[in-house]
Amino acid sequence: MQMGEVFNTSWEPLIECLATIGQLQLLRRLISFKLKSTCKVKAAFITSAAEGMLSSIYCQRQRILECMEEKDKVDANLGLFLQASDEQRKIVGLLSPLQAVYISNNPPIFLGRCAFIFSISQLSRYVLDSHLGTLTSRLKKSIIDFSPVVIGIGTLLRQFHPSHTNQYVQYMGQYVRTIAETAFGTVSGPHKGSPDPASEVLKSAFWLMCFCKYMDVSEDLANSCLPPSLISILQT
Repeated sequence: MQMGEVFNTSWEPLIECLATIGQLQLLRRLISFKLKSTCKVKAAFITSAAEGMLSSIYCQRQRILECMEEKDKVDANLGLFLQASDEQRKIVGLLSPLQAVYISNNPPIFLGRCAFIFSISQLSRYVLDSHLGTLTSRLKKSIIDFSPVVIGIGTLLRQFHPSHTNQYVQYMGQYVRTIAETAFGTVSGPHKGSPDPASEVLKSAFWLMCFCKYMDVSEDLANSCLPPSLISILQT
């Protein structure tokens, strides 16, 4: 028990940093939405065409950068073009802050796995409020909301290769399926004093669903990681 408390306490600086990142990203997204709305009112057709063109370019961004690395040389003009296109998208609100890349360092070792372990360690902070349709803090004095933390985790993973985000989603999906099998497939009831297994399953699944929604994770990947029955329950 004492070791568990020490372990949870060691996460405190990280959760505060991730929550701050998430709050800033939510503010950026609001600004981006306002810019995009204004742009579409004034130049709807131009905006639509530019959005389609830039989206197609951005979809190939990772592949372009990988090709540049494979050739072992940097095409300065191409790099500047990608950077300039991102800047223009930000100005008119076409680049979602949640999809933006802010750093270009190598990822920490086992990034997806560490993000997963961190996430499940924080689930005990929250309870699923069916009336509000969100996770709320178990302790009323806590000022760390659920959404900024999830967005902060997603933003961190987004800075590196998409495989890290996919790995995180797969780990979380495996965790949800495992506790679902334990909760609904066991004959014996929960131990005295332990959390309600069903609520823990729904809470974990809701966390993953929100992560996929905020970070635009492909629907195919999200559906493959979550049991359909849980998705239908959470969507009602």
